[in-house]
Amino acid sequence: MANNTLKLAFILSATDKMSRIVDEAVKQSTDKLSAFERTTSKIGRSMMNAGTVMAGAGAAVGASIFAVGKASADYAGDMFDMARSTGMGVESFQKIAYAAKMSGIEAEKVTTSFIKFDKMIVDAAGGNKAYMQTFKDLGIQIKDSAGNLRQPNAIFEDVAEIFHNTEDGAAKTALAVELFGKSGAALIPMLNDGKSGLQAFYAEAKRMGLVLSAEAIGKGDAFSDQLEQIGQQVKGVKLQLGTALIPALSAAAEKIAANFDA
Repeated sequence: MANNTLKLAFILSATDKMSRIVDEAVKQSTDKLSAFERTTSKIGRSMMNAGTVMAGAGAAVGASIFAVGKASADYAGDMFDMARSTGMGVESFQKIAYAAKMSGIEAEKVTTSFIKFDKMIVDAAGGNKAYMQTFKDLGIQIKDSAGNLRQPNAIFEDVAEIFHNTEDGAAKTALAVELFGKSGAALIPMLNDGKSGLQAFYAEAKRMGLVLSAEAIGKGDAFSDQLEQIGQQVKGVKLQLGTALIPALSAAAEKIAANFDA
């Protein structure tokens, strides 16, 4: 019993010493932080103080407003990146993404399919005979009257009209895979809506405020990047502070472990 009491007393004493060691290590590591990191630390403390003042309903409202802004920024960032990879304008992509979602298809799958589709269009325009023949057989023009390459979303609508007027079956599935790759078969429910069905979804998305302008998407994407950068900067500060604390924490842990082994 006495032995256990002595061990407990030692642990409490070691814990107290560990706290002092950690405090000193934090002070030393903070002194070594760069001007930016110290500024970040001050900002963090200011935000904590502001958070205290904004207790209760005020804090909840502030958090909700930030959450809405972040959600919008994340959406803008996703739409910007996916639209760019498909060769579509960002407004057009948002409309197609909504039409896909209403057909139970995620935007990521649409992106993958359109990357294949856009490449096929570009290759056909560049003289790929097999792809040129495919579009010719479907009766689809990939260039406008001025000789310019049409937008992939406009060509997609032509494809949808063909699917709308074609019975489901192996041939339709094979065509979907040929045009859109492995994910093509998953697009069939959406393609079956035809051109008018797609355009109805586009109008619905626009009416509900789900289609942001290219300018708004650009600003949202930039804000999303800023949030990501801040997150990485804070992570860097934490890593440097943690690294500075490791020797002190390790020494204290060894002392406690040695006592248990005694």
